[in-house]
Amino acid sequence: MECMSGQWQKAICAWLMLLGAGSLGTPAVIAAVRVVNVQVGFQDEKTGVSYGRYGHWLPVRVTVAADRAESIAGRVVVSISDADGIVQEVMAEPALHLTPEVREQTVWAYVQCSHGKLRVRVVDQAKRALASFVYPDDTGQPRLWQLLPPSVVQVLALGEPAGLDGATAEQEAGRDPGYRVSRIAGPQHLPEKWFGYDYVQALV
Repeated sequence: MECMSGQWQKAICAWLMLLGAGSLGTPAVIAAVRVVNVQVGFQDEKTGVSYGRYGHWLPVRVTVAADRAESIAGRVVVSISDADGIVQEVMAEPALHLTPEVREQTVWAYVQCSHGKLRVRVVDQAKRALASFVYPDDTGQPRLWQLLPPSVVQVLALGEPAGLDGATAEQEAGRDPGYRVSRIAGPQHLPEKWFGYDYVQALV
């Protein structure tokens, strides 16, 4: 009888919870979104290598996609720990706004370059987490961006300008040319804010 009594109590509690949920309306379904790409710094189109300079601003390009045709409004939050373990958290721009017609959006964030991993979160307007991504763990590539020494020049190349292949040849020969080249396919890969170019010395 005691066992039967316990079962009845559970059944009654479940029934009361269903009644309460019905009186409050149908619970909202969390939107289905995912982070499909995170690009840190300027990733070279040929080598896939990204660079950064410690203490300087680092551009972070995040692409988010919806799995269903629905309207989603929210923000992308990027966080990284500095050398002292203090977490720096920034909101990417612009705000996230996906629709049934536009199911993918790219946003930009700017963080100060450090040694730590990047954590990306997608939240809705009620601050509920919709998706998360850890860089570089979730990319399948264990390497973070490479830190540049103060004496090494960062060159940002748009397209395929002539005369920049020498840096790769010098490195392959075991010599440091004194500069690194990041080749960018098009202007859509360029940051929208000036401090996204903080560690770049030349743009060609």
